Amino acid sequence: MSSKELSVCKIQIISTEGIYEKYVEAVEFTLGRSAKHSDLNLPFKGISRKHLKVFIKDGTIYLQDLASKYGTFLNGTQLEAGKTVKYQPFDIIQFGKVPEVVIYMRPVLKAEWSHLESKDEFIHRFSKVKMSKVFSGLLSKEEDVASSEP
Repeated sequence: MSSKELSVCKIQIISTEGIYEKYVEAVEFTLGRSAKHSDLNLPFKGISRKHLKVFIKDGTIYLQDLASKYGTFLNGTQLEAGKTVKYQPFDIIQFGKVPEVVIYMRPVLKAEWSHLESKDEFIHRFSKVKMSKVFSGLLSKEEDVASSEP
């Protein structure tokens, strides 16, 4: 597979509020607190607006902390900002100030992806329904997820 081809990655976010699953079809994407600055919004206080870069090359997932304020941890070890590390399936990703949120990722095989019925409906269902269940009540109305904090 060419590194410029879109790849599919299944992301599972586990928090005290429940489980959120998302299929992302991209060469690279970012995770962070701000929908404006990141491709996948994780609206938790303690996660930087643009926190972590994920990219997939030849079926392998790589991570890069984007100089986040509180850091990114892979299996309990803090990632060095700007340094790219290889992610293995079932490795645990955590964000510095949000230890109760755990993220798992895995590449999705083309055969698995092509067998998902109505991918758009599937993705929409998880991103709207489960997102609202998982993240409801985690941020009060007074907390601005696009604050001046990095």
